[in-house]
This record gives sequence, structure tokens and C-alpha cells, in this order.
Amino acid sequence: MNLIKEICAYYKLDMPGQLSFTAQSLYMALLYIANEVYSPEITPSNTVLMGRTGIKDVKTLERARQELLEMNLISYKSNAKRRLAGKYAVLGLEGQLVENFRIKSDEIPIKSGQNPDEIPITPPHIQEENRKEDIILFPEEIEPSKPQDDKKTVDVESFFKECWNLYPLKRGQISKTQKEKLFKLGDELKRCISRYLKDVDLRRGKGFKELQYKNGSSFFNNGYKDYLDEVCVVDKQDLPDYSNLPIKYVNEESSPAPGKEVGDVDF
Repeated sequence: MNLIKEICAYYKLDMPGQLSFTAQSLYMALLYIANEVYSPEITPSNTVLMGRTGIKDVKTLERARQELLEMNLISYKSNAKRRLAGKYAVLGLEGQLVENFRIKSDEIPIKSGQNPDEIPITPPHIQEENRKEDIILFPEEIEPSKPQDDKKTVDVESFFKECWNLYPLKRGQISKTQKEKLFKLGDELKRCISRYLKDVDLRRGKGFKELQYKNGSSFFNNGYKDYLDEVCVVDKQDLPDYSNLPIKYVNEESSPAPGKEVGDVDF
């Protein structure tokens, strides 16, 4: 038995598409052991096979063995003495490449000039099952991709332009990916802008007269995070006007020094 030829025949016959994972693992283990002892007839115990395959219980091993028997990949004869291992015989796939597994020519006729080796060898029902699995796992490879809808892009740009106009210091640029992220916030982003402007006004009134607004790029990339609903303790029912609502902070002593932007950190 030539191990390389058997493995090649195994894949040429598309056996992985016709066997369960446990049956595949068991067959490869039997093939390896047969090659190791230079004989297709072997007597490995269940313990040895479970160790080689990772199968956890005897019932699963027996189901995998029955699957191989039904596919005519092996033969098996149990030992009269139950404590002794049964006898396996690995039936070579290489010799059965045409006889046992090729679809009959009357089912798929050979076209004029077609090489017989190009005839599909996977049974029709297996081909259909594989096709369904491919559609589930790789839909983009089965169905042609549809043209991308530009409506979302238009909505994102329109929303961001509206928010950008609400912000006083329009400097810097925002990436397309960041705009899409901000778009998901919806009206919450507008509330963040309102809270930030109110916060700056409050700090200026407390003596930080030189406090400047962040650049637009700084606010829309990271600064807005300090003014999200989950961060600021405000009455969310009185929206969108926050002109008369105070913003409470957990630690007022952490206010920045005069001349610094809100959110700046000393390194």
C-alpha cells in the first residue's frame, strides 16, 4: 500500500465531502497504522484508535467505523474474545478510483473530446449538499455582489455636515470611517456638542477666560466621548436645548488650568 497514492486518491475522490469528521479522522489513523506495519490488515485496539483520532468514547468510534464500512473503505471483523482487538483491513482507494466511486457515464454524458478524467466523481446528492454549505459559508463567492447603495454614504455626509455646522471651530479633517462611527450616534452627537459648548462657557465664567474650543478634528475624533449620555449626568428628557441645564462633574477639581483646552492632559 502506497500511503502517498492513497492520500491523493482520498482527496481526488472528494472523500472529505462524503464523510463526517470522526470518520475522516478514523480512516486516516487506520491508513497511517497500515502504512506503518506495511500491511493493509491491522488489529489496533479501540484505545489506540481513540488516542490517534481524539475520539472520546467507544460509541462515537463505532459510528465512525460503521460509516467507513458503508462507504466500503474498510472491512472489520470483531474478535471472538471481547477483550482482544478486532481485525481491520484498509481497502485501497487508489485501486477503486474508477470502479467504485465515479459517476456512471449515462448520468453525466461525456462530451465530444472531453477527457474522461474530467468527469465529476462526487455523487450528485453530495454535490448539492456542498453547494448549499458554500452558499451559507461563502455567499459572496456564489452570488454576484450587488452594486453598493450610495444612499448610506449620502446620509452620513449629510448628517456630519449638519453637526459640523453646529461646531464653532471648524478646523481639521475627519476620516470617512470616523464619520460613519459618528453617524451611528445620531442625535446623541448633537447633544455632545451642546454639552461641550455649555461646559466651555461654564469654565470661562469660573475664571478660565482664555479657554479655547478644541479644533473640530480633535472634538469629533475623541473629544465628544467625554460628553456622551452615559458620561454626563443630565436630564435627558429636556432635549435638545441645554442652555439652562447645569452639567455636573464627578470631580470639579480636575478642571483644566486657564489657557488649556477642555480634555487636554499634561504629559
